[in-house]
Amino acid sequence: MIMRIRFAIHIPCLYARKILLYSALPILLCTLNACDRTPEQKASTSQEAGLNAASTRLAVIPEGQDVGWIAFSENGRRVAYAVKKKNGTYAVVFNGKEGKAYDGLNDIVLSPDGLRVAYAARKGNKEYCVVDGKESKPYTDVANPVFSPDSAVVAYEAKRNDTWYIAVGNRESAGADMHDMPPKFSSDGRWLTYIEQHYEEKKSVRVLSSIDMKTRKSGDRYDWISATAISPDHERIANWAGREGKKFLVVSDVARPDATKEGPEYDEVLSPPMFSPDGITLAYLAGRKGKRFFVFGDRKREYKAIDIRFPPVFSASGRKLVYRAERGKKQFVVQEGRNGPPFDEVAYPVLNQDGSRIAYAAREGATWHVVVNGNTGPAFDIVVTPQFSADGSWVVYRARKDGKRFVVIADLSGKIVRKHPDYEMVWQPVFTPDGKNIAYGVKSGQELWWKVEPVN
Repeated sequence: MIMRIRFAIHIPCLYARKILLYSALPILLCTLNACDRTPEQKASTSQEAGLNAASTRLAVIPEGQDVGWIAFSENGRRVAYAVKKKNGTYAVVFNGKEGKAYDGLNDIVLSPDGLRVAYAARKGNKEYCVVDGKESKPYTDVANPVFSPDSAVVAYEAKRNDTWYIAVGNRESAGADMHDMPPKFSSDGRWLTYIEQHYEEKKSVRVLSSIDMKTRKSGDRYDWISATAISPDHERIANWAGREGKKFLVVSDVARPDATKEGPEYDEVLSPPMFSPDGITLAYLAGRKGKRFFVFGDRKREYKAIDIRFPPVFSASGRKLVYRAERGKKQFVVQEGRNGPPFDEVAYPVLNQDGSRIAYAAREGATWHVVVNGNTGPAFDIVVTPQFSADGSWVVYRARKDGKRFVVIADLSGKIVRKHPDYEMVWQPVFTPDGKNIAYGVKSGQELWWKVEPVN
C-alpha cells in the first residue's frame, strides 16, 4: 500500500488528505469491521426509487483476476470494482465495462443515482480525475472527487506545482496552499463550499463558488479553520476557527460565508462539531480553564470522571442524544443520563426513529455481541452496523463466525430470528420500502450479487 499524506502545519486540528493507491486491504476492512462510519452515514431504509427488489447477479470476475475494491450502487442495480492487470496496471470495471488502465487508482466513488463513476488515476508522473471514462487535464496530484446531490456534476481537488485548486471539469478555483476539507455541494448542487489555507498570509477563509467558478464569495479570514461539519441538508456549516490565540466555533448558512456567528471562546478544541439530523442542533466537546464540557445545543455540561467518545448519535428528530463513554478500561453507552453495561469496546449506537430503542455492537474479550435495549445477543467473532427496521420491530446486522460472513435478523430482545446464508463478503444491508425484505451486496466466489431476502 502506498500512502501520501499532506498536512497544513499552522492549524491545531489538521485535515489529512490521504491517497491510497491500489490495495486489496480496503475490501477486507470495509466489509466487516467495528465500522468507522457514524449512523448518519448509514441508512436503515432506502427510499430511493428503483431499488432492486430481486436477487440479481451483477458481475462475474474472471478467474485469476486480482480485485482490490468493490462498490455496489445504492439501488442495487450496478457494481464497480478495481482490478490489477497482469502487466501491473490497474483498471476500474463499471457496469461490466473495463476502463482504461493506469499506473495507480484512488478515491473511487459512485454517483448518488449509481449511474456514474469517478476516480483519481495516475499515469507516469501525472494524475487525472476520470469521470465516466473521460480524463481531466493532467495535474501533479488529484484527490477527493465528489458528486453533486443530483449526480450531474463532479468536483475534485487538484494540485499543479505547489498550488491546490478546486476543479469542476477543467474549470478551477483561484488556488490556495491547501484546503481544510474536500469540496462540499449546496443542497441544490449549484454551489460549492471549501476552506482555503494561505500559508504566506497565515490565514484561512471559507469560500462559496458557483460550479462554473465564475462567482466567488468569501467569509471572514481567520488564523486557522478546521474540523468542518455540514448539516445533513447541506444548508448549514460549522467549523472551529482561531484568531489571535482565541478558539471558537463559527456557524453560518452554506450560501452565506459572509454572515457568520461566532460562539463562545474555549482554550481547547476536543472534538469536531456535529449537526443533528434536522440540521438545527450542534454538539461538540471543548475545554476552558482546565474544565471539559459537552455542549448540546444551548445546554453545556461539564464531564469529569469519564471520557466521552465522539461523535454522539442523535434520534431522527434531533431531540434525543446518546453517546459512548469510557471510564478506566471499560466503555459504555450513555442514554438520557443512564450508563449502559460496561464492555471492553463499544461501537457506534443506533436509535430507532423516535429514539426509544437502542442497539450497538460491543466486545467483551475476543467476542462481539449486539446489545438491543440492554439485552446482550449471542457471541460472534465480529458484528457490525446494527440498524432498526422502519417500524422499529427488528434489528439487522452483519456478523462473522468461524470465517463465515452473513446477515442476522434479531428481535428486540436480541434473540436471532433469522440467519441469512454465508458469503465470502457481505455489504451493508438496507430494508426495502415495505420493510418485508432486506437487500445487500455479496461476493460469492467470483460472482457479485445483489441479494434480497425476507426479514423473517
